[in-house]
Amino acid sequence: MIKAISKFFVEICHTKKIKMEAIIVGDLVELKSGGPRMTVKRIVGQGLDTWQGKTNEQVLKIQGYKDGDLVCIWFEENKLHEGVFPLETLQKV
Repeated sequence: MIKAISKFFVEICHTKKIKMEAIIVGDLVELKSGGPRMTVKRIVGQGLDTWQGKTNEQVLKIQGYKDGDLVCIWFEENKLHEGVFPLETLQKV
C-alpha cells in the first residue's frame, strides 16, 4: 500500500514538476504561507474502493479539485476543520 501511495505521489510531483519530499496520508503539513499544522487525511485520486469513497472523489472533482490535491484536517479552538489544498501550496513539517 505504501509503495502504491509513494508511486502515485512521485507521478503527481513529476507531472507538476514539483521537487519535494514525499507526503503520505498521516503526515503533518502546513501552508507555505503559514498557518496551522494539518494532518493529511487523504490524497485526491488515490483510489478508494468503496462506493462512498468513489462518490466523494467525484464530488471533489466536480468542485474543481484534481488528482494529487491533499485533503487535510486540523483543529482550531477544539473545532475540527477540513480543507483541500493543491500540493504546491503545502510543505511537510
